[in-house]
Amino acid sequence: SIMTQERVRVSCNAFGVINIADRLLVLRSRSRTGKEGRSVYSPLGGGLKYSPDVKFWLTDDLGAEFEISEKRPLRMEIPIDKIEKFEEWYLKREGRETTPYREIREELCIEETGILFEDLLNIYTAGSPWLVVNRKPTTREATGVKGKDTIYFFEFHPLTFDDNSKKVISERANEITPHR
Repeated sequence: SIMTQERVRVSCNAFGVINIADRLLVLRSRSRTGKEGRSVYSPLGGGLKYSPDVKFWLTDDLGAEFEISEKRPLRMEIPIDKIEKFEEWYLKREGRETTPYREIREELCIEETGILFEDLLNIYTAGSPWLVVNRKPTTREATGVKGKDTIYFFEFHPLTFDDNSKKVISERANEITPHR
């Protein structure tokens, strides 16, 4: 009989920690609700992508099986004994996105939330990012994924916007209807 190697799901994400007028900027989810129908809020940002040049290393050396391949998200299953090798690569910050800027622009551009045009959005780093690694079953609803043992790599980036973007966001903050 062939031994099946234990695998674990890995999900890598980056979020902006953004204060505007002493309030943390978050998005209300349209598709998810919490207990008793309460709104669910999340920080801006989301899944990180890997660079095309590391795909073969991830699949051949790490044995990664990606959930979706066309958009290159860092969401995959790997053998549990390769997690340290993956983490070493991840911490080098090479061959992957290292900021949540792309996701934040997607979330705040006019097509998704109606807040800003992409070219008005000037994001600046406001401090060093920190990493939280957490292991728990995923609640993601994607086909065949819900409940899978997942190791999450969450990066939190202190960010700020230019004054004009802050003004627009503050004025529009209560009318946001996010895409999720």
